[in-house]
Amino acid sequence: MAFGVSIRLPIKHGFVRGRAFGYFPDRGNGSSFLDSYEYSQLLQSCRDIESLKAVHAQVVTAGYQSNMYLAAKLIEIYRDFSGSMEDGRKVFNNTTERDSQLYNVLIRGYTTHGSYMEAIRAYDEMQMQGLKPNHFSFPFVLKACSAMGDLEKGKEIHRDSMMAGMNGHTYVCNGLIAMYARCGDLTNARQVFDEMPERDVISWNSMIAGYCQNDHPKEALELFHGMLLGFREGLDGVTLVAILPSLSQLSALGHGRWAHCYAIKNGFVVDVVLGTALVNMYAKCGRLSVARLVFDRMAQRNVFSWNALIGGYGVYGLASDALGTFSLMLKANISPDAITFVYVLSACAHAGLVDDARQWFRAMRDDHSLEPSGEHYACMVDALGRAGLFDEAMSIINSMPFEPGADVWGSLLGACRIHKDVSLAEIAAERVLMLDPLNAGRYVLVANIYAASGMWDEVARVRTLMKERGVRKPLGSSSIEVRHRVHTFGARDESHPFSNKIYEKLTWLEGELRGMGYEPDVNSVLHDVGEEEKGEMVARHSERLAIAFGLIYASPGSTIRVTKNLRVCVDCHSVTKMISKLVGREIVVRDSNRFHHFKGGACSCGDYW
Repeated sequence: MAFGVSIRLPIKHGFVRGRAFGYFPDRGNGSSFLDSYEYSQLLQSCRDIESLKAVHAQVVTAGYQSNMYLAAKLIEIYRDFSGSMEDGRKVFNNTTERDSQLYNVLIRGYTTHGSYMEAIRAYDEMQMQGLKPNHFSFPFVLKACSAMGDLEKGKEIHRDSMMAGMNGHTYVCNGLIAMYARCGDLTNARQVFDEMPERDVISWNSMIAGYCQNDHPKEALELFHGMLLGFREGLDGVTLVAILPSLSQLSALGHGRWAHCYAIKNGFVVDVVLGTALVNMYAKCGRLSVARLVFDRMAQRNVFSWNALIGGYGVYGLASDALGTFSLMLKANISPDAITFVYVLSACAHAGLVDDARQWFRAMRDDHSLEPSGEHYACMVDALGRAGLFDEAMSIINSMPFEPGADVWGSLLGACRIHKDVSLAEIAAERVLMLDPLNAGRYVLVANIYAASGMWDEVARVRTLMKERGVRKPLGSSSIEVRHRVHTFGARDESHPFSNKIYEKLTWLEGELRGMGYEPDVNSVLHDVGEEEKGEMVARHSERLAIAFGLIYASPGSTIRVTKNLRVCVDCHSVTKMISKLVGREIVVRDSNRFHHFKGGACSCGDYW
């Protein structure tokens, strides 16, 4: 610690300027030392690391090195001024007397700086010293467990909190909910939530966010409704940010609009976080014009805001808008990140813009110093494969600086389906099923390629392989929001209260479409059965039930918006185009890959998906 350096600190009443140690009280008795309270006030007045170290030196000289109160202050301020906990830990190590509060400050400092393992070690050390953790200890060490995904340690700390009598403490329970949700244990998260004697807005937000982060949008929406009905204090901006991704997944546009209106009505500041969440929600619900309006009105935007809009345009098949927005992003001096280029390359791939894809793939490394990842290579293989440029696609794969993953081979396999290249598909299938053996979608894609070529023995072999490996094809389901209520249908579903009317509508539609020249395309049916039975199977796919329901019960003339958990099959795609022309309605279907905007007998994807 250097001495003899003059520093500037705020002049306060009763203090005179000193050398080396800042400002000392004029006591009139020749003493220049302060008491511990006065030193704490002086520490609070420090504005930079130099002044802090000078006052720290005086604290040591005055004999307060082991004062736990001052040590805690020093650790906190060092935490704020420096980019690590190194100086704070030195203060802690030089303190001979320690209590739980001092350990809490250390744990909080480590967690704040992202040194999560050190935070957990400090917690364990505190217990080894015979000191009991309290309601200030648990939230921060649980946050460290959350960040590390250490569920077992989190459960251990949960037991410690119960032994300490903190199982009903709101702050501790909030930390437990967040930890369990982050680690994917929603059962325990919900149990903690349900057993809380009192909940605050953080409790509700943490549980809603947990459902959203773990792909349980319906549960998130149900809990959100429960919060609106049963929580008197009301929601805040964080609640909206937490629920909006779930509304996006469900395409629950009505709920999303309500959330937006609630924010405006209650004077919430639409900052960069909430603004980006709204842009993302509107884009994923197919309302790109509104997404752009929210984006344009944001006072501040970051790379995530731009990505949300670029990704929205790309997945909707509007490649020119995606690339135009990307150009504006660069002009605004916002540095693109890896996700930006995934969206740009994907937009190029789905629009057949091979030259643009090549250009931006090169620019990643040359102009933006970003090394392409497997996801970027997969986009390039997708772009080349869709265009039928299989030699160049294979050249890209062979030149990769690391082993191509399942996403790369999956892109090649998808291109083989489009161009019906069975021989190359078999090469890609062998690799992708080895790298991703539990992904049912990969097997279905391979089986579809064989089925389209009438190779039923090979289809049976794929089905047998799935059975041997315990892989099951996920059941298709589609959702539609009508009058602020989300309705979900499965294939050949008869559980809905209005099933009779829905099937009557489907029968009418099929008759009208056949009069327009419709013939079922049953290549996606993976069963070697008669053509008529195959036609009946595709005619009852989940998205058709949802569309029929929307045509009956949605407001006349309104756009029908459907979300499906799997890819739309070729036959349903053709049928939906014809329905949009027949009834004069716009139909938007969001499948697992992208948006399809049907209008007047055409689709926004240009049949290129």
